[in-house]
Amino acid sequence: MPAIADLLPRSNRSKADLANPLSQPALPKGDTFDGVNFGTLEYHFFRGQASTGKYEYPDVIQGEIGDCFFLSSSVAINAVDSDFLGGHVENKPDGTHVITLFDWLGKHEPIKVAVDNQFPVHEGKMVFGRGRGTPGKDGRDDFDLRPALQEKAYAKLKGSYRIINEGGIGGEGLVAQTGVRATTYQMTELSDDDLWRRIGKFKEQRTPVITSSPEPEELKRRIHAWTGQDLDDLGDLDGLIDGHFYGLVAVFTKPDGTRMVQLGTALRPKDATYTSTKRTIDLPLPAWRKYFDNVTISDPLPPRGATKP
Repeated sequence: MPAIADLLPRSNRSKADLANPLSQPALPKGDTFDGVNFGTLEYHFFRGQASTGKYEYPDVIQGEIGDCFFLSSSVAINAVDSDFLGGHVENKPDGTHVITLFDWLGKHEPIKVAVDNQFPVHEGKMVFGRGRGTPGKDGRDDFDLRPALQEKAYAKLKGSYRIINEGGIGGEGLVAQTGVRATTYQMTELSDDDLWRRIGKFKEQRTPVITSSPEPEELKRRIHAWTGQDLDDLGDLDGLIDGHFYGLVAVFTKPDGTRMVQLGTALRPKDATYTSTKRTIDLPLPAWRKYFDNVTISDPLPPRGATKP
């Protein structure tokens, strides 16, 4: 049944509160990251599943909230190990869930956050992080709830959806989901060889990678400087999303020796005003380094089956 938002207890981030699955993060007001007013949001109960097994990077959908730093980190983690994040979901007999996140400061200690299946809706539609497919009005038995549950747990830990809608730094999104240190490098500090050496074996080394693009005018300027395209012809930013975090999902070398990266986003074209029809984009390594501001590289994920002490 739909919940009446004003009657739900609000998260205050205390230990007791984080352990109470009925305590809900406060809902945001004002505009989405894309300049659309949130309107009236309320909580609604959705059916679905939260399998603890394989969790692919295309399973993560961002929706209309500005937390790409968190959900693109999920994309990056899933690209390296599709079982890792699913292993941090504990499903309770009463239908609620406990999500393990980590303190992104200090020693990155684990923090367990209890959540239920009530998620923000606008005019009856699920609008924030969610799994692939259409949940419909009330969800469905096979709908993947994991992106929504993990995002909600993070919003609860931070205090509200409003706070995570304001954005964040990529290292925080990675560390909060892995408990592993992550290091950010400015692209201007790295040569092509330095960058390739650090990310060329990211899957084998189990080191998730995220990267952030600049705001639109700066991104347009950089593309112009690299390609020579007229600025007036760059309204689509060559299919890139400005001011956005991507997760690294693949690297490869073309027959001519060009080193390439494939970047994945949790955004769908219908959820934002960008022109690409795909959720991945392939870039030559030098173009990636020239276009983007920075890259954040995680230390290796723990071996499969290992637990953080």
